[in-house]
Amino acid sequence: MILEGFRQLGAALARHEPQTHDSWNDRTRRAMLAALFIELCPHRKLHDQACAQLGIAAELALPGVAQALKPLRAHCAGARGNPWWLGQVYEQLAGVELAASAPGSLPHTAHRAARKARGCFYTPPSLARHLAACGLAAIAAPGKARPRVLDPAMGAGAFLLAAVHELEGRIDPGRSSSKLRRELVEACLCGVELDPLACCVAQLSLQLFVGEPPIEQLALGSADALWGARSEDIMADPVQGWRQLFPGSGTDFDLVLCNPPYLGERGRKALFRPLRAQYPEVSGPRMDYWYFFVGLALRLTRSGGAIGMLTPSYWLRAAGARQLRARIRACGDLESLLDFGRYPVFPEARGQHSSVWLLRLSKQQGATTRCVTLGPRAKKKSLPEVLEAVRAAPASIGQLRWRACDDLLAGPGGASAAGERRLGELVELRQGIVPNPDRLSARAASQLNMAPGVGVFLLHEAEVVTLGLRPEADAQLVPAFRNSDIRSFAIDRPAGFWLLYLRTEDVLEQLPAVRRHLERFRPLLEKRREVQRGRIAWYSLHWPRQRAHFERPRLVTSNWGNGPRPFALESGGCFERRDVTSLHLRAGCDWSLDALLGFLNSTTLRGRVDALELGYQRQAELAAWPLPSLSGDDPAIKAVAAVAGALRIRAQAGPLDPASALWAELEECVAAAYRR
Repeated sequence: MILEGFRQLGAALARHEPQTHDSWNDRTRRAMLAALFIELCPHRKLHDQACAQLGIAAELALPGVAQALKPLRAHCAGARGNPWWLGQVYEQLAGVELAASAPGSLPHTAHRAARKARGCFYTPPSLARHLAACGLAAIAAPGKARPRVLDPAMGAGAFLLAAVHELEGRIDPGRSSSKLRRELVEACLCGVELDPLACCVAQLSLQLFVGEPPIEQLALGSADALWGARSEDIMADPVQGWRQLFPGSGTDFDLVLCNPPYLGERGRKALFRPLRAQYPEVSGPRMDYWYFFVGLALRLTRSGGAIGMLTPSYWLRAAGARQLRARIRACGDLESLLDFGRYPVFPEARGQHSSVWLLRLSKQQGATTRCVTLGPRAKKKSLPEVLEAVRAAPASIGQLRWRACDDLLAGPGGASAAGERRLGELVELRQGIVPNPDRLSARAASQLNMAPGVGVFLLHEAEVVTLGLRPEADAQLVPAFRNSDIRSFAIDRPAGFWLLYLRTEDVLEQLPAVRRHLERFRPLLEKRREVQRGRIAWYSLHWPRQRAHFERPRLVTSNWGNGPRPFALESGGCFERRDVTSLHLRAGCDWSLDALLGFLNSTTLRGRVDALELGYQRQAELAAWPLPSLSGDDPAIKAVAAVAGALRIRAQAGPLDPASALWAELEECVAAAYRR
């Protein structure tokens, strides 16, 4: 209905005074927002103010415009009383433009990647209220009934609306007062947004929430928050720029709430370079744009205040965020973190790895972070239901995992708890081979006029026989296994599953049968990135790794899975592909593979880690798994190794029973080792 109304309104405006394409689109957006405000707001005195703010009064009086807006009125009726709705409509319009397909024809909507390019996905109202409530609870203190709240990337004002809503309930529970709301908006709120139209929408949304008369002192502005100034008047010092942007308001905020833009550094070097110099304390290699907003928030928040952020969740593990984590740890305590995993917080965004976290700018001895991670079945719940579950008692939640972490900001390879070491200190983690391709996809098969599913580098027994290859004589034909073949302690090695292990240094002329086979796929293989760059021969595996890695004993685990991944011992000679991670003992490590195998398959260890959700298991997460700081000669470690070895031998004959006495003995030995 919204997009259809947008199209109809654009068609009506296009009949009057032809303008440039960009001007026409902007004028249509402003006219639609003005019309929606008029429908949503019962106070007639505010209608003229909104039209003047949007600069659109004359357009609404044009013939045909009122008729185009008529279908929206019924839709608006269900949104009355929801001040967030105007911002939600603008979010939809921001990713759409109008284009005339032919002279005199009605325009049509065309979705673009504009929102993705700007990294703008607005905060859902329920999540804004959740984070605002957590932040205000963190700074609750006598004399701070009306704290100063800032959103430096406010979009359409979701966090500011949520802050007023929460403050109103705390000051005068059970009552709604237009006077109180106006006082809170004028005394407590401050916001900045780069998009001037979004800033205008935020002002109108707050006015909808407050009601009549108009708000007089509203500290909202359109500017570049990272520089503390409007883009044409960049300041050398952001804090000084903020003081000029909002004279008399100061910069020591009690609470900063923010959903910053999600932009990667790739392709944006010119944008990042000056900001790196301005915010060196949070900058690192392969960083994201939102790190700078954390640096800004740390400068603008008073000691004892709090910062609430909605960001991607990978910053706790990313190497490029090491400086950011160190800065946050130095400034305060991370009080809570809600990791959504793959839950679709932003349904229209491509990736779903969001988190909300709250930082209190004060250091306390022995502070811990209250962490919540959503499991895969949480996708069946709506976002308000998920947030309600998070607020409930931990014991009543089956879809969530809770833990208290002493130093969540340590990151991969960081400091371990007393008496523990990290798995990465004992082993080297490596990814398997990347053939590229394994077998022909449907798309590639159509290009080559062949049947889909034909083996390229990965062959079944029948294909090996047809090609005339001989496993016992051809060193390039090696046995392989799949990630799905890995069981706890052992591998189900599939019979007749072979990999063509070819590298650039192999002489293809000496392998006539292999050459005849691969020549059929040569047009496809020559298009690969590494071949185009001259790094590998056209017949080579994309990433062959080192052959010696696959010819010695090691532990292997699947990168993908729903729930805990099993670990198995591969005795050597069977090759794994990219969906498998292998663990090789480091030089000087005195632990045995059986000892590690016992710990990694134990529920005791899995209860200490938080990497069991549906999806991809990153090596950085795996390297951070905690193990006892005991030598391999310690009796407790030897006991685990002995039981794990017995389980491994039994697993070779068939799947193990986790309820067996031997597995229970393993859990007792592992628990005893952690208690040492």
